[in-house]
Amino acid sequence: MWSPRLFALTILCSSAAAQTPDGFNLSASAQLRVVYGSKAVDPPGTSFTKAETASMPVFGSNDNLSGTYLFVMIDLDVQRAGGNRQNLLHAMIRDVKPSGKTSAEGFQVLSSTATGPTAYLGPSPPAGQPAHRYTFLLFEQPANFAVPAGQRQVLNSRVGFDMNTFAQQAGLAAPLYGNFLNPKKESFQTYECVESESLLEKERVFESSATHHFLPAGTFQIVQPVAASSKILFYGVVFAHRAQN
Repeated sequence: MWSPRLFALTILCSSAAAQTPDGFNLSASAQLRVVYGSKAVDPPGTSFTKAETASMPVFGSNDNLSGTYLFVMIDLDVQRAGGNRQNLLHAMIRDVKPSGKTSAEGFQVLSSTATGPTAYLGPSPPAGQPAHRYTFLLFEQPANFAVPAGQRQVLNSRVGFDMNTFAQQAGLAAPLYGNFLNPKKESFQTYECVESESLLEKERVFESSATHHFLPAGTFQIVQPVAASSKILFYGVVFAHRAQN
């Protein structure tokens, strides 16, 4: 059952608070070990590039765990119009258990055959915004765990996810482990749409693997280089563009 005492997260010792970002009202008493490739999120707050975090990390604990757990990753700093921030759910993986393996860093690896209820989505913060804080949490998973009916839509959309509300409705106690990373600032090309033309059938614009970030005021950014003479597909319309300094 939900217990305010178990989830009294504002009264915490400094060692617990260090596992999650300052200002986040959800904290854990121990560090979740998280590794992307050969790079560990250690200490908490270590910076990573987008490429480094493209795939699901290996995670686990220094403790000898034997239960079933729920892994959650949240971006705390998605910026809305007007400057307000909201959360974005990057992953929620159920049925996490000890894998029987030990990582190269010496911790007990946890894993799951499940990929949901919300599959992993790597960080991709738009440039020019305040720093994003990507937070990892590990909860003990209750017996007969199920996503509450009132939470299914937000788990599908990811945007506006509220961990406190979800925990209350799903019967979660306070998280056992936590950690967080910060994204490294990366260089992006910025383009401005200056004219449009009809979309020609089968016209190729840029490789589908190109990652783009849409910005306000008619500008957008794209990670991989684009020739100055090329066209950009923007919501079904092809735009000519010019690079901005």
